[in-house]
Amino acid sequence: MRKDALDNIGFEQLRINDRDGYIAQIDERYVADALNSLSIAGYEVSEDLIQRVQDGAWKPDEDAQDYETKNALAAKGYRLAFEEVRDDIKKILDGAPTGKLLEERHQDWFRAMFSPSVTAGIIKAHQLAGYRSHNVYLRGSSHVPLPPHAIADAMDALFESIEEEPDPRAKAVVAPFLFTYIHPFPDGNGRTARFIMNALLAECGVPWTVIPVARRDEYMDALEQASQLENIVPLTTFVSELVNAPPPEREAKIARKAS
Repeated sequence: MRKDALDNIGFEQLRINDRDGYIAQIDERYVADALNSLSIAGYEVSEDLIQRVQDGAWKPDEDAQDYETKNALAAKGYRLAFEEVRDDIKKILDGAPTGKLLEERHQDWFRAMFSPSVTAGIIKAHQLAGYRSHNVYLRGSSHVPLPPHAIADAMDALFESIEEEPDPRAKAVVAPFLFTYIHPFPDGNGRTARFIMNALLAECGVPWTVIPVARRDEYMDALEQASQLENIVPLTTFVSELVNAPPPEREAKIARKAS
């Protein structure tokens, strides 16, 4: 798919001269990113909940409602995973090879995402070890992810491909799709794929990119086109458009206040 992706990518690789400024921009986009990514995954979260989690005001030991709600647990897990991804992006900006780093760290992101549910007793810690051990079927999709026995080899091939691909823009479009195609985890694959996308976009030198929940159907259709027809063009143009779009509304509000 790399040739079709490179023929249709609508952004150029950039050089980042201000590493700290780039990381600060990631932080500015966090609320918008968490709100949209969790909503795409089917959680009912609000900006207030995302903000409370970010500010450390989510207190499950004191607030029974916080402790019991799956949405708050998902928001807390997203924040923990986001912090792991942000730290790994710093390594990427310092020159760490992305294939090796993602291979070593993607399962840590997954465990962070669901660790609050372990603390709450909703899932067992051993369920976060390794890849899924059962077949999965995706609601609303005709794509059937790989069977469990094929996942490990497919993931090895994915990270080898990331390591060998010379153009980071091709990685940023194709690799997250292939991750969802394999669907290695029992849950959280879409969120992890969007984290992978933004880690690889950082290697491109372009800003953290938010996929809006308002465009969920378009996003899912582009993934379906790639899965069923091996047509990566719709996803390529979709991601390119978002990379070039104005900052998310949340970041725009922050910029206006600062000015």
